[in-house]
Amino acid sequence: MRLAAVLVVVVVLGVAGAVAAQAVFRSEHAALAPAVLATTSTTPRPGAAPTTAGSGAPGSQSIDVAQAAACTAERQALDAAEQQYRILEGGYADASELVAAHYLREAPTLYRISSTDGWQTYRLQPVAACR
Repeated sequence: MRLAAVLVVVVVLGVAGAVAAQAVFRSEHAALAPAVLATTSTTPRPGAAPTTAGSGAPGSQSIDVAQAAACTAERQALDAAEQQYRILEGGYADASELVAAHYLREAPTLYRISSTDGWQTYRLQPVAACR
């Protein structure tokens, strides 16, 4: 149970969280720590391929993962709002109409909604953060 909590902290907080979690784990379970910590180390194993995710700064991979999750969540919310609007209103709508009609709480920040055929179809265009 304690190990699962430590691993969750490692995944959620990234490298900085791993260091803090390892310190707590060492102090509470000194006899078990070397075997467990060896499996959660952030140091690459000999012969392992180098990782290139993020900018290389501490925590940058966690930020990249969070940004990707935010993009996915907003896209899913926009798709759901558009489908609900189409079912109830008979077509698709731009962001301002979706907000005004209460299908969205606020205008999207990671995607633009557009249409070239009078809102018979729609297209979600990602802004720079989601490309």
